[in-house]
Amino acid sequence: MWCEIIEGNNFGICVDPLNSKAIEKLIINKDLRKKIGTNGRKRVMRLYCWNDNEKQMLTIYNKLIGS
Repeated sequence: MWCEIIEGNNFGICVDPLNSKAIEKLIINKDLRKKIGTNGRKRVMRLYCWNDNEKQMLTIYNKLIGS
């Protein structure tokens, strides 16, 4: 499941810890490291940034408490 999410969104690669080929790929390929790093940051900022979710969450909280 995690590999589908991570690799499907291009913000990381899943590796077998006993196989160093994926790690070597990241060491050699600077563009790939930059791409997955940028994509990962965008994903985290979009999903876990309070500023982006604040209004939606406050609306839900207010409905729940009856304000």
